[in-house]
Parts: sequence; structure tokens; C-alpha cells
Amino acid sequence: MITAFIEHRGELRALAATLGNLVAAAVEGVVLDAFVLVGREDGEVRELAEAAGADLLVSVGAGDLAGRGRGEWLLFLESGAAFEEGWTEAARAWGGSHSAPARFRRGRLSVLRRLWPPPRPLEAGLLIRRDMFRASARPGADLAAVLPRRRGRIEATLLPARR
Repeated sequence: MITAFIEHRGELRALAATLGNLVAAAVEGVVLDAFVLVGREDGEVRELAEAAGADLLVSVGAGDLAGRGRGEWLLFLESGAAFEEGWTEAARAWGGSHSAPARFRRGRLSVLRRLWPPPRPLEAGLLIRRDMFRASARPGADLAAVLPRRRGRIEATLLPARR
């Protein structure tokens, strides 16, 4: 059902938490494959990704992502993000009844944090159909530039990465 892409820019511990979250979903058959996106080669990140069953993609543009993996839906996250229990059922329900992209409900944020600074593009994750992503993504384009501005909300909580 889902191919996951994790944009990694932080520490290994954050990436490990996010990958660990996806391993359980892979066992359930919800996540079919996962990719870690990095700007430059990093041996430690590669080792961690491979240990979790994910592939490392170095400096890959958004247009090149649409053909990766087997899932009908693409899930984009930032490293450090973690789902609360029940997200796989909510994602399945969304995929079964919607065709529009969606983000997850953000958890653990103060009122001030919700207002400033503005949310990062993948802070609430993004679940989007592969064909819709392919239509908007161009080779070499930055991922943030091709993310849809309008999207629904999946009623499952994603704990965003700490800044």
C-alpha cells in the first residue's frame, strides 16, 4: 500500500526512531518499502537504513522519487517524526476512501509553537497517491516545491521531529 520516504537532516537517533516506527507497519504489510533521503553520502546513515530494511537515496530530486518503490501511496516524513498507535488503520481508511493527499494531525505542540515558526513542509507528514505526485514532480525539483498546498487530514497523530 505505502512506500515511505524519510527526509533526513538531523541526528541518527531521530532517524532510528522514525525507521523503527515504520518497521512495525512493514510487518503489518502497510509499508511495502522505505527510502531515506539525504543530501550527501553518510556511511552511518546508510548502515542504519539498511539495518531497518530501507534504501539510502543521495541527492535525488522529487521527480526521481515517483518511480521508486511499490506502494500505490507515497508517505513523506522528516526524520524524528513518530506516529502514535492506530496510524496504519487511519492511513488504510484514507487510502480506501479518498484520492486526495493528506497530512496527519500534529501532536505535542504548544499554542505558541503552532503559530511560530511556520510549520516545515513535512512536519505533519504527507500521504499522496503515486500518480498525483508523479504529475506534479519534475526531475531535479526540490521536494518542498512540489508538495500540494491543499490536502486533507488523516485522524491519526504524528509527533513531529523536535527542532
